[in-house]
Amino acid sequence: MIKQSYKVKALLEGLDMVSPDFEVFIHKKIKKLFTMTSDEFMRYECLSVDEFNALEPWEKKQAKMVEDILYTEPCTYLKLSNAHTLNKHQIMVDFALTLPYGLSEALLQMLHHKGAFSEFKHFIHKHLLVNDWYQYKKQAFMKKLADWAVLNDIEIEYE
Repeated sequence: MIKQSYKVKALLEGLDMVSPDFEVFIHKKIKKLFTMTSDEFMRYECLSVDEFNALEPWEKKQAKMVEDILYTEPCTYLKLSNAHTLNKHQIMVDFALTLPYGLSEALLQMLHHKGAFSEFKHFIHKHLLVNDWYQYKKQAFMKKLADWAVLNDIEIEYE
């Protein structure tokens, strides 16, 4: 059996969208990314027929997608890594550990406070680390994608 393959660029874009509030899926046949909030997903998973019929057309598409994900075998969607397994915060901590001592310590302290993501962004701009960060994040995401591909028995197309 030939493995499905997906373009790395699309998968990296999908991983960038992953958050505690968003679920990201890729349609197996058309290989298009779909996002849905976690609240929407929960809302659509237990609809009655009357509730479904009362939905707007765009909501019905979302509800059918959730139904497919939960109840269809084989499912036509693959879920990209969730926020827990992707752990963007840990990737930022690991990046901080690659920096020279003074910068590393300052960034690590910043990452353990409320607002860490916005402070991180400000810090990397202030210290001219933006390119270093994006290269590091891309490599970390590539490792996550490689693991995800093995788990889902798919191939990644590197352009």
